[in-house]
Amino acid sequence: MRGMELNFLSAMLIVIAALSITFIIGQFFLFGKNIETFAVKQDIYVLGNALEYGKIVADASFGYSFSQGCFDSLGKGGYNAPPLAHNGLVLWYDSGDKTPTKDEFLLELGKEIAAILNKYTAEPYQYLSALEVSIPKDYNIMFKETYSLEATATSPSFISVEKESSNQKVKLLKKSTLARAFPLNCLELFESQQKRGRQLGWGMEQAVAGEVNKWKKSGSEETAYKELFAEAGGNEVMGGPIFKELHVRAMEQAEKEIKTSLEASAVGLLPGKDGVYTITTEIVELSVDIQPVCKAERHTDDKDKATVSCDFVYDILFVMKAIVEDGREESKLPVFNGESVAFTAPRLVFGARIGKGVGSSISSLKLDGTFFFDIVLEDPQLSESGYPITLHMDGDSLAWEIPYQGATYSGTGTFELGEVRLDKVPVVIEGRTYFLSFLGTVGEKDIVGQVAGVSEKNVPVKGTFTTKSSLS
Repeated sequence: MRGMELNFLSAMLIVIAALSITFIIGQFFLFGKNIETFAVKQDIYVLGNALEYGKIVADASFGYSFSQGCFDSLGKGGYNAPPLAHNGLVLWYDSGDKTPTKDEFLLELGKEIAAILNKYTAEPYQYLSALEVSIPKDYNIMFKETYSLEATATSPSFISVEKESSNQKVKLLKKSTLARAFPLNCLELFESQQKRGRQLGWGMEQAVAGEVNKWKKSGSEETAYKELFAEAGGNEVMGGPIFKELHVRAMEQAEKEIKTSLEASAVGLLPGKDGVYTITTEIVELSVDIQPVCKAERHTDDKDKATVSCDFVYDILFVMKAIVEDGREESKLPVFNGESVAFTAPRLVFGARIGKGVGSSISSLKLDGTFFFDIVLEDPQLSESGYPITLHMDGDSLAWEIPYQGATYSGTGTFELGEVRLDKVPVVIEGRTYFLSFLGTVGEKDIVGQVAGVSEKNVPVKGTFTTKSSLS
């Protein structure tokens, strides 16, 4: 019996020992799992904070990018990549109005801001010296104008952060869209000055026309034939004496006089103040070169004599720059202004260029006579070729008249700074009457522009037009 009791007791001890070991091992594994779960939760918490930090960095970068983008874009005439420039000066006028539209300005401003923002976010940011937060570097910017300029930066990528250890990898993502409302100052500065390029260029063009038209463009003289080729120089040798005979001065002296006159005409082409804005102008480049183009006809009855005839081309390059500054304290932007980072007044910079060789008088651009309009409507797609509109210019007043339904229909328009506006002109296109308003730029030989109006049923229409006739 005693042996059986000992065996039973031994068996019980073995069972108790086995249970004890099982409990201890179970507690060990359970405790280890708790440690692992706690570590993952802690990582997610830290990574979540890193994502929030990334969003704060991206938003702050967006704000600064807008300020710098506004400053830089205005400094380039409202462009990210200017299509037309003279030695870096963006041209708003070059033998015609080249000013960007409001939509083009906002598109270019968005490109400028996106380029700066994506430069800021190109490299990951460090969070707590251990985690790298990646922010998209492919943002695009869109605008909506309300009481402010609402800007949205979007990207197909996410703000992301990840942590990897020997037995786990955790990665978190966050939507990267940024949205902020900015003051309208940048847009208002551009919009308020949109006509200044045309005003400056038109004034310069009229100054050049007025000056060139003072001088004779051709002349001739009889000379000894052998003298024509006695020395090098060709046109200069033949043309110099003829020009002096015409103007009682050498070509070099005439060039200086024309240049001096144009320098004087540049003063006051734009006002010095426009509300809260200050406007300054300067001549960037001005050159005058009179080029004679001559030919000699040897006399048939006297081989030793010839008649030299010369046309004089007045080759003038006239470039001016305008700077419009918003000096209000509330408009100043925290930007790098080329010298340092400081609160700086935004400045709109643009230029105008007149560059042409003039062999005969520049047209005075008087709008008198019948012009034949080629009109193309977008929707519906209709067109009319050679529609006659007669224009009469009397001082600053512009009147128009057309034949309409067996009678003459007339109205008034405006002509200012090279721009013609005619309102509510009845035009018959493919048997339908449309009441159209014309807004066009006057060139040397034609008028080109936009039309907008309504049909007889008051349906809005728009399109383009050109004229065929030359201005008298």
